[in-house]
Amino acid sequence: MQIPTTPAGYQHLLEWATGLGQVEAFGIEGTGCYGAGLARFLVAGGQVVVEVNRPDRIARRRNGKSDPLDAEGAARTQAINAIRALLVTALVELREQLRSLMGATGSAFGSDSGPVAAGG
Repeated sequence: MQIPTTPAGYQHLLEWATGLGQVEAFGIEGTGCYGAGLARFLVAGGQVVVEVNRPDRIARRRNGKSDPLDAEGAARTQAINAIRALLVTALVELREQLRSLMGATGSAFGSDSGPVAAGG
């Protein structure tokens, strides 16, 4: 599919994407330059836009330029980054819950000093 870099083209892309199902975010390479118009259009329409890193140039030279392969690589990278972000968020929340539990346990036993280091 080719989309013209015009508001009508951007609208066509948005309609096509939302016709596939609920869109969580649009990953766009080059939101600061050649993707800026599309990014502005989508954000103005209430869509979430995520900057996608450029593909590895060495790999592109070795495997040849391929827009479908580039798009798949970008999607895989964004999925990995989203999983990492969820893990970091979950770990932070888990740490806070553990601190809260440790604080509650410590105060129940009359100790405000928190956890004791092993071997210390």
